Amino acid sequence: MTTVHVTVRIINVFSYPTGFERARKETGLLLSSTATPKCLLENDAGSILQPTVVTRTLSITSRLRDALRLSVAPGLSAPSGLSTFRGVAGMWREYNVMELATFDAFKQWPVRVWQFYAGRRSRALAANPNRAHYALAELAKQRDFITVSQNVDGLSPRANHPDDKIFYIHGSLFELRCESCEYVERNFDDPLTAALKTSDDEDAPLPDLPLEVLPHCPACGKLLRPNVVWFYEDLPENDVKQIKEWMDGGPIDLLLVIGTSSNVNPAARYSVEARSKGARVAVFNLDGKDKPFGRMRSKDWFFQGDAAVLVPELLKSVVGEVDEDGRVVVLPPHEKECELQRQRPPPTDNSSDDRSKA
Repeated sequence: MTTVHVTVRIINVFSYPTGFERARKETGLLLSSTATPKCLLENDAGSILQPTVVTRTLSITSRLRDALRLSVAPGLSAPSGLSTFRGVAGMWREYNVMELATFDAFKQWPVRVWQFYAGRRSRALAANPNRAHYALAELAKQRDFITVSQNVDGLSPRANHPDDKIFYIHGSLFELRCESCEYVERNFDDPLTAALKTSDDEDAPLPDLPLEVLPHCPACGKLLRPNVVWFYEDLPENDVKQIKEWMDGGPIDLLLVIGTSSNVNPAARYSVEARSKGARVAVFNLDGKDKPFGRMRSKDWFFQGDAAVLVPELLKSVVGEVDEDGRVVVLPPHEKECELQRQRPPPTDNSSDDRSKA
């Protein structure tokens, strides 16, 4: 199975509902229904979906294979069936989630805030890590590699991502913290308390609860809060320090920005810092418009599509085949060499280059 090799510059991403023949004509690529990577270029009906034009001599898989130091900023909740933090139109019930996710809201409406987070905990526990979680966990075991995760859903730990290779800079839904005495506990109970049992009916009215039924600190008796980073709060100081130390530790070969906006911090900031260490940047996003304005370089990559499909496919020649349950099948040496040979694009003449730049 061939992996897409990407252009020297970002080119418009096309949709080819009429299949491979039109793709061949309009891109000048040597594509075939047997050689084209299913996960990148076709759907189950055989229609090509948004391929990136292929003219680069050096593929991203070659870069991945040769890279010694890598950094990744993943947003992998959505491919596992979890809604993004802001949800539909940024609302939860009648509440704006950006207003709920603040310490001021917690002081004013602790019951509603805990009901909101109890629902998020329950949905996260019902979800499963996807293939991208497992592929990145496997990569972390093999390389000098760190993950700077904005996800709070606990799926990366469940994919056995090495703890010393990942920083959860937005905290975790499954840790509780006391503001008074700094007590912290890890807790996977669902429901967290009997009173916080969530309902599947989103239209059911929320009960008004007494504060006594919310989680309290066993050390000092004060109200516990979710150990997540709310709006207007600082990122964990120790994590920020360790990330900086790693980035200052030598050249960086590659930064993967996966499923998260590359236009806002921290992904945008880490892109700049990684670049200053020599990194090339690969962006994976469902939103074709979410390209880092003014930040994409000629040798960067942008992949539009489902990260749970794209990432494992691109990492296959490095970490092996990863299935839905996280089992890794390492390619035998002869098959791995064939895979790498197929990943090398054919030489292109000037006319095909001209067509690819249209």
